[in-house]
Amino acid sequence: MKRYVTALAAVTLMTAQAAADRVAHVSMDIVSGSVLTESVGGAAVDVYGLHAPENVAGAVGNALRLDGYSSFASGDIGGQAAPTAMTYSVWVAPETYPVVRIDQATDDKVLLAGTIDDSQRAGWSFNLGYTGKYSFECYSAGWKVTVDASDIMPCYEWSHLVATVDGSARKVILYRNGTPVGEARCMNSVGNSATMLRVGKSADSNYADAFLINTFNGLVDDIDIYDTALTPDEIAGFRPEREADLSIPDGTAE
Repeated sequence: MKRYVTALAAVTLMTAQAAADRVAHVSMDIVSGSVLTESVGGAAVDVYGLHAPENVAGAVGNALRLDGYSSFASGDIGGQAAPTAMTYSVWVAPETYPVVRIDQATDDKVLLAGTIDDSQRAGWSFNLGYTGKYSFECYSAGWKVTVDASDIMPCYEWSHLVATVDGSARKVILYRNGTPVGEARCMNSVGNSATMLRVGKSADSNYADAFLINTFNGLVDDIDIYDTALTPDEIAGFRPEREADLSIPDGTAE
């Protein structure tokens, strides 16, 4: 069964690429020390934290394990053109939901992956809140579009988050594991001028004592950007190669 699922994921990926160019791809493989690589343009994405970056078996190859209180990644991956359509994709598996604010109910969410930059009015991001609510945000012709999911993201399992931005149809659709979970109206173009990719942490830093509380605790795997809106059939075909494993390795301090 595992071989079949892996083969299906590979075939789906090739089908998607046949219809669209992948303009950015960040696998979570640590290539040297604490560096990830955006493979299309070759840009470096640095991993930060109190401990050495940790790779574990992921949804596709290796995943990056983030600790929820210090670790995150960021790097300038360069811009893409501003076409009328794009697709953004990431695999995530939370261990816990983020704290976000101490002793305070909030609708604020932690960035899982994205380039969103409100000062530039550009970019995109997948986000997760302290109750498991999640969303996708992007800028379209200078206007911010927010798509709130209709369900709750589960912990301890893979969620494949995909967002399609289609300026021709004036629609943004958010998917989780191939199922549409929300949509919103957009303008006729995609704002791609924001180039600083962040993984597992919002642009600001929110501390409680020495610990960051606006960071993600869990696994993050392959980030992909395509220069068109993938079809529902293409999105529904993706499957993880293995189940999410958030166990603590032997010899690792809790």
